[in-house]
Parts: sequence; structure tokens; C-alpha cells
Amino acid sequence: MVIDAADVPASRHNARNEARAATRDGHLAHVIAAVLYAAIVFAVIVAFARLPSASRIAVAYASLAPQLLILVWSLRLSLRIATWTFVTQIVFGIFLISYFAKDSARTLEWASVFAILIIPAIVFLLLRSLEFLTDEQMHKHLAELGLTAYFELWAFLNDAFFATRLTFVFALACSMVTEHLLLFRLRKRRPSIAEKHLLLLRAFAGLDERRDLLEDLRDTWRRIGTIELFDGSDVATLTVGPLLSFFAAPHSQSLNGEEYVARQIAQLDTKIEADGRYPLNVMRSSEEWKSAFPLLEKRADVVLMDLRGFTMQHVGCVWELEHFRDHRNLGRVVFLIDGHTDLPELETLLDGREITVLDYRQRLAEKRRALFDLLLNVAYA
Repeated sequence: MVIDAADVPASRHNARNEARAATRDGHLAHVIAAVLYAAIVFAVIVAFARLPSASRIAVAYASLAPQLLILVWSLRLSLRIATWTFVTQIVFGIFLISYFAKDSARTLEWASVFAILIIPAIVFLLLRSLEFLTDEQMHKHLAELGLTAYFELWAFLNDAFFATRLTFVFALACSMVTEHLLLFRLRKRRPSIAEKHLLLLRAFAGLDERRDLLEDLRDTWRRIGTIELFDGSDVATLTVGPLLSFFAAPHSQSLNGEEYVARQIAQLDTKIEADGRYPLNVMRSSEEWKSAFPLLEKRADVVLMDLRGFTMQHVGCVWELEHFRDHRNLGRVVFLIDGHTDLPELETLLDGREITVLDYRQRLAEKRRALFDLLLNVAYA
């Protein structure tokens, strides 16, 4: 039976409110840090730029554009909200310049160059992947560092005082310290070790769909528990957790394959991360996948199986389904399907047993809400 997202009741477990509160506090940390940074930079440009007063205000206002880009990315705002944010800023800026500036065309030229030139550098920095803190935090800080370097260059070319140029570095330091202090407070209010674990089994959807699913779990499930994911090589640079390659590593001579896998699974990271989320443990599949799978699914409080695009030709997925049918209460598994899923074959394979199936062919807010509530209802049943 396929469940419509609107028919999924909101989970009454407190973990739902805890996840929402943690997400709100995490977003608030980003916003406060961004406002602090923007205020200092804006004030320095207005006070010390060697331009006419109207041009100083225009350039300072234009400097908010790349800062908004970083904030919008950090908060994962929807494309619609992000677009309206930038449109509103641009329209309001043009109005201010047209109303107050004597030479509107010249002032707009200054402002547009200042606002646009930094964006390609920021996009490039956001695409990099480094293993320090979380990947997302490192991307964000690299972007902020690039933006600050641009402000420094601008101040240097305008013969600004050395103390003025140091103010931009001070703004960056204040922003980072504020953000991490607020996130530290968030982490202290949350359990240091994840209390729940989700095993995510992905099948055959495209790269965008697989990445979007991880994004949908980012500020929902990962606020309350870990995710274990098989075969993450295609999204390794897009996720925020470590890529665990122990299945391909040489085994200790004193351990056989199953003992080695069991020991490595017991060592999976469960500690809360620097951004207030719990880890996403991405593991490579190998010849020992069938040895690791039963241990991981037994450890999990809930299993999320993405069957978008499933057919009986996918033998690995069929084996997993047969395992669930024979060894596990199917009520502990949430299945995702789309219009390409061979649902009759799935029902036949599972002997017609009742299962929880959510149609996830469209990425809508209601479906994301329903998915999280289904996972909570199963995990805390």
C-alpha cells in the first residue's frame, strides 16, 4: 500500500521538536555571525572608502550580495526564497542609488563590479572538499576567507589605512568565533552520542535524486541520529561525513573477514559533529558487503530503502529485500518509490506483506515532512 504524504500523521515523539529546535538554533548561529560580519564591513566601507558619499553607501550595500550568497547556501534556502532575496536586494539597491546619487550610472557601475566579481571565486571555493571540521563548515569559511581577501585587496587599491584593512580580518574573526560559540552551545544541549541509527539503502535513482535525499535528511534525521550508507563513492564529495574504506583495507592476520567487518562497524562514528548534526558514515561496498549488511541492519533503529527505479534485474537489491522478508520485521523498513518502481514485482517478492511505502517522485516540503515523520514513528515505535 502506497502512503500519500498528506496521510502521514505528524510524529508525537519529542525527537521531532528537538530536531526542529536544533535546526533553528543552527540557522540562527549562521545568521547572527553573518549579520555581525556584514555590519563591520559595511561600516568600514562607508567610513573609509575614498569615494563620494553616495558611492560609498552603494559599494557597501553591494558588498552584501556575496555575503548573502554564503548565507543562503549555509541555510539551504529554497531556490524561490533565494531568488526573491537577491531580487529584493537588487531592486532596493537600485532605488537607493537612483534616489540619492547624483551620478547614478557611475555609482551603479562601482556597485555592480564590487558585487559580481567575487561570486565566481566563491562558487569555486564552495565546490572544494577538505577534511577538516565538517566539509560544509570548511567550504563556508573558505568562501568567507575569499570574500575578506577581496575586501583587503579593494582597501589596498584605494590606499586605505593599514588599521582599516585589519578591520576586515577582525570582522571575519568575530563572525567565525560567534558562529562556533553558538554551535558549541547547541552541541552541549544535545546528546554527545547519537541515540538512533538509520541504515540508508539506495538503489537506482540518478545522482541528483540520491544527493537530494541526503539533503532532505540533513536537517531532519541527522539532528537526532546517524546515517549509515553503503557505496557512497558517487556522492563522497557532496556529503559531510567520512568515506570509510575499511571493506577494501587489508585484514589483520589475526581476524577473519567477518570479525574484521564486525569490529569496524562497532567503531563507526556516532559523536555529534561541529555543526550540531550527527555523522553520515559512507561505506564502500565490496565482496564483504553481504557480511556487513546483516550487522548494519541489525544495528539500525530504522531502515530507509530507496527503491526509485527498482526492477527485479537489480540482484543486489533483490537480495536485500529477501533478507528483510526472511529475517526482519518489515514494519521497521520505510520504502521510497517513484513512477519507475516495479511495484507489483516488489509486492510479489515480499509475499504481499504489508509494508510502509512513500511515493517520493517529487521533492516537495510535504513529502520531506512525511518522510521524517515516518522514520520517527518507526524508530520510536
